[in-house]
Amino acid sequence: MQASKRAKVATIPAPHNSEKTQQQSPNDYESRRKENIQRNLEFLRSMGVSTAKTAARTAAANIRNTMKDRALESRQKKKLSEKKSSPTRFSMRLRGENPSSLALAEVANTADSFDRSEEKIERLAPDFAAEALNLNGGANSRLLKRLCSGWDSIQTTRDEYQLPSNSTGHKIVNYRLDPATIVKVTDDRVYSLVFHPREDKLLIACGSKSGQLALWTPTITDDKDIDPVATYRPHITPVSRLLFDPDHPATLLSSGFDGSFRRFDLSAAMFHQILALPDDEGITDFIYDSTRRRYILSSHEGKLWLMDERERPETASPFLVHERKVNTVHQHPISTDCVITASLDRSVQVWDLRKLARSKRVSTKLLEPVVTMPHARSVNCAYFSPSGSHCVTVCQNNFNYIYETSASKWNKIADKSPAPLLTIPHNNQTGRWITKLHPSWNPKYTTPKEEQYIIGCMLQPRRLQIFSAVQSAQIQELTSDYFKSIHSINVFHPTLDVIASGNSSGRLCLWNA
Repeated sequence: MQASKRAKVATIPAPHNSEKTQQQSPNDYESRRKENIQRNLEFLRSMGVSTAKTAARTAAANIRNTMKDRALESRQKKKLSEKKSSPTRFSMRLRGENPSSLALAEVANTADSFDRSEEKIERLAPDFAAEALNLNGGANSRLLKRLCSGWDSIQTTRDEYQLPSNSTGHKIVNYRLDPATIVKVTDDRVYSLVFHPREDKLLIACGSKSGQLALWTPTITDDKDIDPVATYRPHITPVSRLLFDPDHPATLLSSGFDGSFRRFDLSAAMFHQILALPDDEGITDFIYDSTRRRYILSSHEGKLWLMDERERPETASPFLVHERKVNTVHQHPISTDCVITASLDRSVQVWDLRKLARSKRVSTKLLEPVVTMPHARSVNCAYFSPSGSHCVTVCQNNFNYIYETSASKWNKIADKSPAPLLTIPHNNQTGRWITKLHPSWNPKYTTPKEEQYIIGCMLQPRRLQIFSAVQSAQIQELTSDYFKSIHSINVFHPTLDVIASGNSSGRLCLWNA
């Protein structure tokens, strides 16, 4: 039975090449395509889908594809226009041509004028009430009244320090950081810091990058109605320097990059303008010479300004002392007619104010200093030690230098360019977002062998370093589990074993013995 079924199966012969070609002719293909389309349409009708819906979907897909193509084309045109607007730069040296000095000068002048227009700022009113940004009127008045109480009877009770010494004979204080003494006082980074000299109540003034000025009283904890922090805004640019008036303890002097020099009367809760430099010339630092009742200010334009406190601000005299910005100015504690300046022009110079006062008021001719200390790169700052025997300079070449600056040493210098006494490797590259490192001498040690200064550090874990004026190695290092950031500005209390530190997020911390 199976054999008969197999016999009935017929084998269909394969078509010849001519037949295959005939089946795949264009007419047959087109007829089969139309049949497939018709069959698909009948299937869609049976499913309840109309041809209108199908056409709409096809049209929407075509619109989306068209929009994508147009967007891609617009982006390509934009990139092409950007390339055309900034032509390709070619090296004249590789082409064997000499650069045109005239063209270079024109570019420099254009860039300079652009920068100056960017720096144009609006100044605040000369005098205005001190209204706290973080407190209401009543809380601000209570705080200032509490701060001003008892200032007439301020006395320094500590005369001699009996402290342990390390193996090299340097006095050591065991500083500790309490997390309760870490507070946020300003909105942005700290630029300046100063202690009030009183001992019964700690008072710290802090200046920020945006022109804010904060008063912090960490020892006021017995009154819940008084906030220990009050923040004001006497400037609209960085507060470059703060100083409590030694003759008027309720007066705080401040200078700013906006060119204004102000007096904060805490008892009257008022800000008064002492001086405003012309043409938006910023003030980078200042000195108050209380014995001669005069102010010495440094500026962005490489000038020193001398102003008598008893005369009108218009009588202030400018003197061109550096080719570029003067970063700091500091007075010698013994030879008070001598000041030291640190500049962006890679030099530190010592000046005799008596010679400046006798010279003419100039704006274009550089004056001749008493001593010049050349540096490899720009100098952040230069500060005399409490005895005046040394000065410390912080340079951007990652070295700190100690110079001998006693008057007897200067008289023996023939070339007026002394070599540093110590060269200390130190990472000073803080970058753009962190305040430059500034050292601070301990005012309690006034003999050359005892003198110490503190400076921030870039190393991990974060720390503060204390150096001596007579050796390169650090003598002490301050660390804590609560100390987690770089603190560029650090100051000692004038009489107490307390250190205040400020970082670039507007926080202050207090190191206590």
